[in-house]
Amino acid sequence: MENKRVGKWQERAGAVLEPGEQVTAAATGTTGGWVFWLLPEISWFRDHARAYLVTDRNVYVCRLSSTRYGEVQDVLEKRPLGIARVQFSRGRITLDGGNPVFVGVLPIGRRWAREAVGAAGSSRSAAPPPAEASR
Repeated sequence: MENKRVGKWQERAGAVLEPGEQVTAAATGTTGGWVFWLLPEISWFRDHARAYLVTDRNVYVCRLSSTRYGEVQDVLEKRPLGIARVQFSRGRITLDGGNPVFVGVLPIGRRWAREAVGAAGSSRSAAPPPAEASR
């Protein structure tokens, strides 16, 4: 595992991951609450906290516990890594255009979102290009 933060997400999400699956990137944020749009890093006090977890096999959108910081409550969406489209734009990270999560105004939240996008996209860029049609 590349760092302690990703290692903590491995522990927190262990119950929802497939056996042997490894978290490679994670980004957290919020879906609502006007106060938390300014600083979603404190949004675990609400039921709007979300985590995007990128593993070696899948991309997960998880609901986080509103009472226990960082605890994964349940999985809202799960997509195989090769077909998942994770994007980051205007401070929001999305999975296949849905489940927008605002990652905050602090540079660290934005960096984590970009890391998640990169980890999810690296599997597609590593895939061989489609064969050209013969003329």
